[in-house]
Amino acid sequence: ALSDGVRGCTASHYKFWNEFILSNSEFGIVLEDDVKLSSDFKELLYDTSWIPKNANLIKLEKFAANRPSKLLLGKILTKALNETREVRRMYSRHCGTGAYLMSQKGAKKAIEWNNPFSVPIDHVLFNETVSKLSSNLEPLIMVPPIAWQSNDIGQGSDIFQENAKPLSRFKKNLRSLKRSYYESRLWHYQLYILLIGKAKIITVSKK
Repeated sequence: ALSDGVRGCTASHYKFWNEFILSNSEFGIVLEDDVKLSSDFKELLYDTSWIPKNANLIKLEKFAANRPSKLLLGKILTKALNETREVRRMYSRHCGTGAYLMSQKGAKKAIEWNNPFSVPIDHVLFNETVSKLSSNLEPLIMVPPIAWQSNDIGQGSDIFQENAKPLSRFKKNLRSLKRSYYESRLWHYQLYILLIGKAKIITVSKK
């Protein structure tokens, strides 16, 4: 079950997609209220040549900024900011929606998606194990990131219900089994593209 806070967060992103489509702008960037930006973020806004052709969605942030993440990423598609950053295809989940770029085509795909969202918005966009929309959007990621979520700025998340009833041990175990099932759904494909050299495991850290 999704809390009211999670639903509200999802609704705010959905509202952005709608307003972005109506604006007829070619690209739009989402920045959540707790995101910290790299000092060269502004430079990124003056140039769109680094955005790969036909890109739907590009993750600009590093989730869990204080620790490195090992991600399965494709080959370099483009470089940005004097070749200090790369844009690659994401083949493993890396959640968080603190900062991402969307194209008109990507926003329309998200708005026109007929199935209800049954997971938080960051999983909807950046977790192909539980979201077919994510697979359809083929999310990319900028490495190293140019933004990250910060407790110093956001003072911590308040999207979860503080008074939610604790789960029973049975429900916790059932949730763990479900998560394990979903996490394993893409293993055969991920292993295949790793073996043929289409993707490789890269350690991503905050720059």
